[in-house]
Amino acid sequence: MTEQINSTKMSRSGMVVEIVLDFIFPEKLYCISCGNLITKETPFGLCAECSEDISWIRENACFRCGRETGKTNMFCTCCRDRAEHSYIDRGFLCVNYREREKMIVRRLKYSAQPYLAKQIAEIMYAKLSACDVSVDILVAVPMHKKRKSRRGYNQADLISKYLAKLMNMMFVKDAIIRIIDTKPMSDLDASERRINVESAFILNADSRWSEYIKDKSVLLIDDVYTTGNTAEACAKILKGAGAKKVYFCAFASARSDMVTAQVCG
Repeated sequence: MTEQINSTKMSRSGMVVEIVLDFIFPEKLYCISCGNLITKETPFGLCAECSEDISWIRENACFRCGRETGKTNMFCTCCRDRAEHSYIDRGFLCVNYREREKMIVRRLKYSAQPYLAKQIAEIMYAKLSACDVSVDILVAVPMHKKRKSRRGYNQADLISKYLAKLMNMMFVKDAIIRIIDTKPMSDLDASERRINVESAFILNADSRWSEYIKDKSVLLIDDVYTTGNTAEACAKILKGAGAKKVYFCAFASARSDMVTAQVCG
């Protein structure tokens, strides 16, 4: 059963694609941001100049979602009102979503450069290791089958696959299914965003997925965190399936609200 659920067991076609990508785009030969030549030893596939310019989220982050706040042990404005009702136990975000970071994500998602998921996974692994995060399994935020068919892959799946290898952890692929091809969040206001994802996800009907989630600490993975509505909707599904804890990690935070409420206790 483990082999059937573990996404690290790739199909033959998937292995061929990965070999071709590694040949055309040798890992860590070019900076993932500017494209300049770098050595294989360069951390995260970023040249020194780009690494210096990346807006890293460090210790001053929201206690709930991981968004940069400027202070420790505080809630950001988005988490303040729903802190007692969140399905996410803790979130971890790596960078702020500015122009340089946006370019990396856009190249991964829209420029047919899926190999960038490896370096993004390395950055996320460094963040999780620094925060001493301990989980049992990884689950990716799903993409609707129509959108996945157009793009050819779900970037969250790719990141999760590489991150699972680094963490020596199981990636439970397709645990959550997106049944509604939701509208782009950027086109909606706050209330519309909540409604947009409210019924968009279901747990995979195969009972094996429930067995792997029940009483487990789950790490939910995505590329970009905006309002948190998508992550909350997925976390709700996982908690409903019996997950003991649900943590969330994304590469980039699309917003950086200043803190307004201190964590109690």
